[in-house]
Amino acid sequence: MMKRFSTILYFIVVALVLIGTVVPGAAAAGVLAAGSTAPMGAAGAVSAFAGAIGGFSGYDNAEYRPGMFSDVDENQWYGANNSAVIKAAYELQIMSGKGGGIFDPDGDITRAEAIKMAAVVHEIYNGGDESAFKTSSPWYREYVTYAVSRGLIDMDPFDVDPGEYDTPATRAEMAYIFARAVPDDELSQINVINQLPDIWLNDAPPMRSYSAEVYKLYRAGVLSGNDSRGTFNPYSNVTRAEAAAIICRIVLPQERVALDLSRVALRVGIFGFDPTGGRRQPDTPPLIEDCEVFIDVEDIDYSEMVFIATNMDVSSFKYIHIEFDDSYMESNVYSPFRIVSELYTMDYLTPERPFAVQWVDVGVIPHRGVSFVDDKGVTRYFSMSYSGYDGSFLLNEFIID
Repeated sequence: MMKRFSTILYFIVVALVLIGTVVPGAAAAGVLAAGSTAPMGAAGAVSAFAGAIGGFSGYDNAEYRPGMFSDVDENQWYGANNSAVIKAAYELQIMSGKGGGIFDPDGDITRAEAIKMAAVVHEIYNGGDESAFKTSSPWYREYVTYAVSRGLIDMDPFDVDPGEYDTPATRAEMAYIFARAVPDDELSQINVINQLPDIWLNDAPPMRSYSAEVYKLYRAGVLSGNDSRGTFNPYSNVTRAEAAAIICRIVLPQERVALDLSRVALRVGIFGFDPTGGRRQPDTPPLIEDCEVFIDVEDIDYSEMVFIATNMDVSSFKYIHIEFDDSYMESNVYSPFRIVSELYTMDYLTPERPFAVQWVDVGVIPHRGVSFVDDKGVTRYFSMSYSGYDGSFLLNEFIID
């Protein structure tokens, strides 16, 4: 792993165009396989972004012919007989093959390739063309210099171990730079998404560097996740076929995805907090006598009473002892905690009777959490913590492998 990529640079794009090399994306696995299978149309209304891309002088008008890429199965989710995302991306002239009659739909995108894509996309959108980029050694230096100078990445990333530019980019890295590479008006919000199971919207590490950008892409309907919860899999790599789906969603706003991840909404807060003490809560706590109360304290002097409420009945509600497990960094699934024990259980948590717990947030935190089965029959897990920004009480969703 790069010395500084993983902590500051979380960069690299759900990409749009890579001249002469690979073209990436940042969708979750099965981005269309689990959703719409209606073919995408390359012709017709496109965004201003598509118009700019279409003016790139490195491309001629392209007509996709089924079978033109020997490694593209047209009956797969990305094929011309299904969602047709590769066909659409090719005809929109924002993706090409890798030479030798192959597209490499399952191939990974490297960091170097993604930097090039981000730089090219930004230059095209702003009215330029390939002449902005000169030959350099190594080949990607010119593109990285451009990306740094235009603010697409926050720092000069050349202080890395040799060869690591050619390692695969993660979804998180790609989403981060993508959200910066296009104007905000190309990412208009169509979804209300305030909770994803493996991306923390608030300030809990290690998601701090790119969570806002990932949520922006979900809210715009560019990302949709790979299950009913919208799981993103930030440490997984991205395939070229997934890239084609994302590219089409960028260029063709009508192809973006309206999401209904869950109807369950949680409300959390602190009882009796001092409004001058910096802890802001979304609304007034319920009456303590209306709550199911559990006392879980080690030191009463430092304890606080917090509440968790829901907008509908959820089943198998549990208050749990959790423990941080950093082995998730070596896997493709974001699962930073393991369950140590169940401390309190309820058959149902209902809107009429919230859960309240007196607890202590000292030691290695988060060390407490809750789980329940939602309206879609999915077991969901949340850690409990306080915001480092304003001290408000947070529930951050996580995944158990």
